[in-house]
Amino acid sequence: MTKSKKKKLNYTELRKQHLLEDNEKEEKILKQLSKKLKMNRTSTKSKQKREKAPLWLAQCGFDYILNFEKQVNIEKDNTDSNNNVLCTTIGVSSKKKSKPVDLYGQNTTTTNNSSSRSITDHDDQHSTVDSLLDEPITCTDQSIQLDQVNDPMLHDHHHDDINENLCKSIRSSLNRLSESQMSKIIMELCNLFHQYPRALVRTYFIEEVCNLIECTQINRNTKLGWLHQELAICITCIHITLHSLFQSISLIGYLVEFIIFRLFPNNNNQVQLSSNGICTYSIFLAYLYRFGVISGTLILDILKAYLRDCDIGKVKAAHCITIAVGVNLRKFNLNVCQEIIQQANAELEKHKLQNFEVAFELEGLIQRLSEKRSMEECVTRSLHLQKLMRVWTKGLSVTDDMCLTVGLMDLLNASSTGRWWLVGSAVNRPVNDLSAVKSKDDEKSNSSLNPEMVAVAEKLGLRTASRQLTFSILVSTPGGPDATASALLKACHTSANLPGVQLGAGSIAGREREMIHILLHCVMSEMPFNRFYPRVLGGILNCHRRFLMMIKCGFWDILNNNNLTVEAKSNAGRALGLLCLVYNFPLTVLKNYNFGDNSEGNIAFLQYTIMELCTGEYQIVLSKFMQLSTYTRLCRNCRIFMRKHLINEMDNNSQFDCNFKAIVMKLVTDMREAESF
Repeated sequence: MTKSKKKKLNYTELRKQHLLEDNEKEEKILKQLSKKLKMNRTSTKSKQKREKAPLWLAQCGFDYILNFEKQVNIEKDNTDSNNNVLCTTIGVSSKKKSKPVDLYGQNTTTTNNSSSRSITDHDDQHSTVDSLLDEPITCTDQSIQLDQVNDPMLHDHHHDDINENLCKSIRSSLNRLSESQMSKIIMELCNLFHQYPRALVRTYFIEEVCNLIECTQINRNTKLGWLHQELAICITCIHITLHSLFQSISLIGYLVEFIIFRLFPNNNNQVQLSSNGICTYSIFLAYLYRFGVISGTLILDILKAYLRDCDIGKVKAAHCITIAVGVNLRKFNLNVCQEIIQQANAELEKHKLQNFEVAFELEGLIQRLSEKRSMEECVTRSLHLQKLMRVWTKGLSVTDDMCLTVGLMDLLNASSTGRWWLVGSAVNRPVNDLSAVKSKDDEKSNSSLNPEMVAVAEKLGLRTASRQLTFSILVSTPGGPDATASALLKACHTSANLPGVQLGAGSIAGREREMIHILLHCVMSEMPFNRFYPRVLGGILNCHRRFLMMIKCGFWDILNNNNLTVEAKSNAGRALGLLCLVYNFPLTVLKNYNFGDNSEGNIAFLQYTIMELCTGEYQIVLSKFMQLSTYTRLCRNCRIFMRKHLINEMDNNSQFDCNFKAIVMKLVTDMREAESF
C-alpha cells in the first residue's frame, strides 16, 4: 500500500473519530439544556400518539384484544407481501377473472343457475338475441356443477373480505371506546355507514355491540354499568348524527328489537340468557332511555314483566335498572311506579321467608323507586355524559322524532301487528293536537278523528295517531291533489303541540319522509288502483326538488322488498308510470331494478309501468325510455324485458290490446336504432 493511501485512511479514521466525539458532546449539552429548560426531548418515533386501552377493558380482562389484532395485522401483511413476491412474474399483467352473467348482463347466483345464460355485451347481432328468447333454455348437469363450484367461490370470497374488514373496523372502534376518544370513535363509525351499505353496517354493528355487552360482568360494588353508559351515549350520538344528515336507518329500532327478542325469546328452543346477560342488557336499555332515544314506557313494561316472572336473575336486573334510572322513571310516570312498588310488595310478602336473595333485590327495588333524589355515581356520570353529548354531536340534541315510543307488547307481537316502529319516526303523538293542518274554521270545531276514518286507517296498517292524522288529511282535504299536497306539507312544517311554531330541519325531514312513505303505502294497499295518491305525490314533487330523491328512495325500497304481493307491486308500477308520464319523473329510477329476478311481483312492477307509460303520446314515451341509455345496459335490458315479458306474452294472451302490442314493438325497434347511432 502506498503512502498516499495510508495518509488518506488515517485522515478518514481521524475524521470519523472527531465527528463522533462532537456528536457526543452536542448530545450532552442538549441534555443539560433540556433539563434546565424542562423540555421533553423525544424522538419522532416516540412522538407518534399511542392509543391506550380504556380502563374498563383492563378491568374486564380484555386488554389483550388490541395487541392481538395488531399482531394479526402485521402477520397478514407479511404473508401477503411474501405471496405477492412469489406469485407475480415480471412482464406479465394479472387479469381479472370474468364472472358468468345472465341474459341481462347481471351476475348469476346459485338460485338461478338453471335459467342463466351469457351473451355478449354488444347487441349488434339481433338474431342471436331473438333466438335466445324464442328457444327453450336448457342446461346440462355438468354446467350446473361447474357454476356451483366456480361462481359462488369468487363471489363469496369478495364479500367475505368486505365483511371481515367491516367487522374488524367496528370491533377495533368499540374496543377503544372511552370518554376521551368518544368524538373520534363516533366519526369513525359514522363514516362506515357512508363507505359500506348501511343495512350491512347496521347488522354487524348490532352484532358486535351485543357480543360486547354479553361479555361484560356486572358488579354493583364497583361503578355500575360504566361500559354500558359509554356504549349507550356512543350509539345515541351516531343516531343523532345520521338523522341530521338525512340518513336515518332506524338503528335504535333494530337494536332494541334484537335485545328484546334476546330477553324474551318466543321459541323455547332458543338459548336462554344467563342472569348476568339479562342484567347487562337491561342496564344498557336503561341508559338508552336515560339519553332520550327510547321511551320510559318500554322500561316500565320490562320492570313489570320481570316482577311477574319473579326469577332471581330478572329481579336482580330490575334492581339494577332502578339503581341507574329509578329517579328518572319516577319523574316520567309516578302512577305506574306506584303500581310497580305495590306489585313488588306483594312479591316480597311471598318470598320474605322462602328466598332471601329475591327478598333483598325486591327491597332494593322498592327503595330506589321511592327515592326522589339519587346520589349514586352512575347517575351523576350519566348526567355528565348527557351534557357532553352536545359537544360530540356538534350542537345537536335528541328530538321527539328520534325517540322510539314503543311498548313491550308492540315488540313481542310484531308478527301480528307489524314492525311499524322501523318506518318513519314512530312517534305516537296525541290525536287532539291537530292545529297544524286545519283552517281557521276547522280549528274552532272539534279536532277528534272520525271513528270510520280511524277504522280505515287501521285496516290499511296505519296504527299510530300521527299516521292516522296524516291519512285523514290525505282523504278529507277538499280541492283536489294539489290542495291535499299543500295541506300535507303544512302539517309537516308546523308543530303539533305548539300552534304556529315552526319545527327544526331534522324534524321536518323526518315527517316528510314518513308522509311519502304513507302515500306509497296507500298506493299499494288500496284495491283497485286509485290514481288520486300518485297525483298527490306529483303535487308534492312540484313543490320542491328535494322530494324527488325521497320518492326515488321509496320506489327503491319497494323494489327491494320481496314480501309484497303481486297486486301491491303492480299498483306501485302503475303509480311510477303515471308519475313519469304526467309529472316528468325520471325513469332512471329503474337503475336499481333487478332484471334477473323472475318473481311475479318483480315482473308485474315493470310490466304495469310500461303499460301505464304507453297510454301517453308516443314521442314522449320514447324520450322517457331513451333516458335509460345514460346507464350501462339499462336500456338494452329494458328492451329485452319488453320483448320477453310483453311481446311474447301478448301472443299467448288475448287480454292485451293490439294497439298496445304495436306500440311496444315500435318502441323496441326505435330504441335499438337509436342505440346503433
